[in-house]
Amino acid sequence: MKTEYNNTKIIREVFKERLKSCKNTCFIKGRATGFYDLDYVTMGLQDGNLILLAGRSFTGKTALALSISRHVALKENIAVAYFTPRIVGKQIMTRLLSMASEVKVQDLMYGKIDNDGWQKLKESAKRIAESQLYIDDSPCITLNEIRDRCRKLKKRNELGLIVIDSLQFIAPDTRLRHCSIDKRKRSIMKGLKKLAVEMDCPVIVISKLPDPTNLDANKRPKITDLDCTDYSAQYSDVIIFMYQDRSIRGRFPEKDILTDLIIVKNRSGKDGVVKLKPQFEYSRFVNQI
Repeated sequence: MKTEYNNTKIIREVFKERLKSCKNTCFIKGRATGFYDLDYVTMGLQDGNLILLAGRSFTGKTALALSISRHVALKENIAVAYFTPRIVGKQIMTRLLSMASEVKVQDLMYGKIDNDGWQKLKESAKRIAESQLYIDDSPCITLNEIRDRCRKLKKRNELGLIVIDSLQFIAPDTRLRHCSIDKRKRSIMKGLKKLAVEMDCPVIVISKLPDPTNLDANKRPKITDLDCTDYSAQYSDVIIFMYQDRSIRGRFPEKDILTDLIIVKNRSGKDGVVKLKPQFEYSRFVNQI
């Protein structure tokens, strides 16, 4: 099929966006995350961008992805598709209820909830139920299935964000099951980038970094830590590493230890380090101030 290029239309759209930027003094040009410093560095999550959120075990990758999803769906009132083949939907909803109601996850799990907590839970549940946050916990989901479901959602609503937790749990499509692992990984990353462009919205994909040896246990992650065979560095527009300095644990209260978001690649803005405050008792992150 021959592709027709309409330069006049593209130029008109670019000028329209730039004119809007000049009139709008807000520094956010994409989708707001709810984290001021992160939005300042990235200028928001840009439509068509593939954002890789990577970190080692227990750094809060899901908590951060859920915090962003909750802000976009509940605060900005924009449709979010959250695919979680790694964690069942009930656990995801428990975390969402905790972060929204400020009832601790552990208290929710054990039913240690007072009357005030129940009221907060009911209000939070109502807001989440009425929001455009769609959670899909289908196991072994393929990229083609993700694409088909996103297309259906886009027909019903203006889809504003797609989150996939996580890269390692996306199943290969049938036609690739007999191909080499290298070819499968390349196809998935390339397909995720195409998904962001087709849906015209940001796609956040979570990826687990390999845990370091004891000698490098506190080493800050860098782009060379990514598996060179999964092509994530090549196809991602933004790469964010999550890091917490474990050497200071015990010397400072746990509530005072911040998490670094190390932005090592950013095609739409600048690189840098952003600090967020984890509140894992509510399965969320908040701004440090």
